[in-house]
Order: sequence, then C-alpha cells, then structure tokens
Amino acid sequence: MAKLPVLVGDYLHRFGPLLRRFKDMLDGTHAEVVAVGDVETVVQVTNGPVHPVAQVLVLTADDTEYSVELDANYGFEFKARTAVDVRFAFEADKVATLDEPYLTLPAGWIHYQEGQFDELTLYFAHTIGAPVTMEIITLEPVD
Repeated sequence: MAKLPVLVGDYLHRFGPLLRRFKDMLDGTHAEVVAVGDVETVVQVTNGPVHPVAQVLVLTADDTEYSVELDANYGFEFKARTAVDVRFAFEADKVATLDEPYLTLPAGWIHYQEGQFDELTLYFAHTIGAPVTMEIITLEPVD
C-alpha cells in the first residue's frame, strides 16, 4: 500500500485564530490541530497541556523599535491587525535602523513558530505614519 504524503498548512478557525496547524491526510480529513478557540482553551500538545496567552502591542511611531517579552512557551504567533508590512527581529536595535538580521512580515500574513522556547523578546517596527496594533499569542504550559 502506498503511503500518502502529509501536507502541512494553516487555516483560520471560525471561533478565532490561535496557533493553528493541521495535517491534510488527503482523504478529506485533517489531524493534529494544535490550538483553536478562545484564551480559556486548554489543549494537549506533545509536551503536555498548554493554554494560549494573548498579548497586544501598539507601535505608535514610525521607525521606532518596540518590544514584547514572551514567557517560556511551546509555540507562538503574531500578526498586525492593520494590513501593513511590519519589520521584526529577535535581537534589539535591528528593526528601527534596518540593520541585519531582521525580517518583514507582509501585510495580512501571520508568523508562527513551533517548538520549545525559553523566554524570548520580539522586536517590531513599521513605516506607515499611523499606529499599528500587533497581536502576539503564545502556547504556555499549564501549571
């Protein structure tokens, strides 16, 4: 029997976006949803039970670095609520001055990473002349 390939992709759950991932089993079914729903949801992942924690960060000034600290987690995602490009980095003093390494999150996109992360800081900046609100969601261990 031939083994079916497994595709990985994102989808937007009708109850809200929270660190979502699925495997399309190519037979009309999907498996391994990591998390969907509201912030009260507790889900099971490989490392044990976790709950999503949402944060908001407002970038008010152009070409100014803003940061948010994330607790240890098993995955995180972020997006801009406004349809604009946003620069981000995992090191300070990069995004406001356009020093490498930094990345650009295109308008309307969501950046997510899965794995086991220690505490970390994300840095953001933009150049649009208006405030931009960032949504940051982490999957944190249930105590």
